[in-house]
Amino acid sequence: MNTFEEKIKEKLLLLPSKAKLLFASLLCERLQPHYIAFEENYKWGDKELFENALTLLYGFIINNDSASDDEIKELIVNIDLNTPDMEDFGSALSSFALNACTSVNSALNYILDSNVNHVMDIISYTLDTLDMYIQEKENMNTYDPTRDIQIDYDNFMIDEKRYQLDLVEKLLTIDLNNITDNLLDSLRNKHPIIDLSVLRE
Repeated sequence: MNTFEEKIKEKLLLLPSKAKLLFASLLCERLQPHYIAFEENYKWGDKELFENALTLLYGFIINNDSASDDEIKELIVNIDLNTPDMEDFGSALSSFALNACTSVNSALNYILDSNVNHVMDIISYTLDTLDMYIQEKENMNTYDPTRDIQIDYDNFMIDEKRYQLDLVEKLLTIDLNNITDNLLDSLRNKHPIIDLSVLRE
């Protein structure tokens, strides 16, 4: 675990369970466009499943809607069946879609067992997405010894890490019994996590 992940996990552990789920859901929502772009590009997948998962997550957070464990597990299985296999779709866009799917399934699994490691997995998937994107965007040499430093200091990576840390701080102060659409909107990062137009095939 790197320094950033250690720092954010320390802060996440201070949050109540519902706030952790809200954090996870907001990150999943940021990755959703990658899956939609993948489905449009390859004519494969089911973006409605992703939307259903987000609806379930936010319903659980905002309205205390409760789906049964079996319903959640079925949705996880269906999303998994519609997650691109890199042996079939070997592109950066496919990798981004895979990270989106594994992220939303991690959030659903968090509902089942409240294990904070699922939330940490989502953070890793978002950072992995950025890592791959920056390498593609800059056409980096895999063997460049400065590659990791360049990635860490890329503005996309800096902005995302700052957003995630700021989001945890905000979630420490909100009233979880009064989560409105306006509050959710204020917690969202309006800037895309990556620029898909650079990579659209």
